[in-house]
Amino acid sequence: MILFLLITFLILIENILFFYIQFKKYKIINASTYVLCFMLITYVIFPITYFMGAIDINEMYKVSFTNTDINNLHLIANALVLVFYTMFFLGYLSKRRYIILIENNMSEKTIKNYTLSLLVISIFSFFIFLYLYGGIDYVLQNISQIRSGTDETNSHLGAFFKMFSKYLLIVLLIYFYYYNNVSTKYIHNIKFAKTKFFILFFLSMSLMLMSGGRGGVISIAIAMFILYNIQYKSIKWKYILPIVIFALFIIFFGKTIIFQLFTGQEIYYKEIDTFKYFNKFLLEFAYPYISLINALYLDLGADRLFFDFFAWMFKLLKLFGVDEIDSVSYYNTYHLLGIWDSNVPPGIVAYLYIEGGIFFIPIGAFVFGIFFSYMDKIIYHLSFSSNPILLAITVIMITQFARLLQNSDFALVIQSLFVYLILIFHLYIFKYIKIHIKKRYD
Repeated sequence: MILFLLITFLILIENILFFYIQFKKYKIINASTYVLCFMLITYVIFPITYFMGAIDINEMYKVSFTNTDINNLHLIANALVLVFYTMFFLGYLSKRRYIILIENNMSEKTIKNYTLSLLVISIFSFFIFLYLYGGIDYVLQNISQIRSGTDETNSHLGAFFKMFSKYLLIVLLIYFYYYNNVSTKYIHNIKFAKTKFFILFFLSMSLMLMSGGRGGVISIAIAMFILYNIQYKSIKWKYILPIVIFALFIIFFGKTIIFQLFTGQEIYYKEIDTFKYFNKFLLEFAYPYISLINALYLDLGADRLFFDFFAWMFKLLKLFGVDEIDSVSYYNTYHLLGIWDSNVPPGIVAYLYIEGGIFFIPIGAFVFGIFFSYMDKIIYHLSFSSNPILLAITVIMITQFARLLQNSDFALVIQSLFVYLILIFHLYIFKYIKIHIKKRYD
């Protein structure tokens, strides 16, 4: 027990030092600090409660270990997590000769037209999605089934069009920027812009609720907070508390209250059990650590042998009816729940272990550290832009690239980023942005 707690303490100290350095240097929430906040719950807080026997995972996962096994597995898993963090930070802080900069090349008129185009595309795409799935009534009655791909329609083309409705979040963030920056030169009617912001906020929340995922609803509040932080280079704690309360409300009551409004079910309230809801909260972030424990127990090291670094390339084949090639989330869900579905992604440490074994964990961690170092520098320089489209994309980069570490299924990450990558590619091809690779100057 002492060794386990000592390793956990070392992980916590490494994270505290990293956060201190990051906020002192950048003064904004970037990709690394954003995801590491969630990973603290995953790899520090949850393991302690699980190790102490204060939480029961059996209500969610179909796995069981003997007392001897679980104690040994905790020690090995915690040691591997420490190795990952150490190598990730070393990779992040290692010196590199070049830096990537993105230059804004959009005029006031272009920004206005581009924002309108994104709004039209997002709404049009969502209506196509509704049409291909049989109408809004069918979608509202089958929210959970559509999200998991188990509904009767199961239209891959409809799901493809639905991805483009994500552009509505970018439009929302653009008008949130206008809402905060009343002196902006890009609009002249401030009151009208604020009205449009509230309309877009309502549409975005409705779309996320109809998508069936609690995470989507929470992500809107988080994205707006990050944009505010990027604009003003400061963190207002008075805004953090409402977001935390809102997120906890969605996590605890999202399925039992909110989505019942859309399915026509009778709304009912459960008696509040503080300990039960605390367990539920931790279990929402537990899957990466449970996946690692289970992978060690079943000796799944290098079982996928790097296949999932390339599996995402076959994702588009599902549009043509090819369903035989599935990513690591299916594999991981099968070993945890006994079903072949993509409900449970592995998390970064388990992912590296399943792909290449124990010795691949420090190598992969170092590479990811380098990648996030480049991402954070790109984000930092973009944060000084006065172009709200680039600022909105910056927020997307922060929240979506976090999936690389928290979920660690390249196929799901590429799927979530697909429409945004198309947008960035379009901006680059038509020279709305310029990408420069320069030697380090700091």
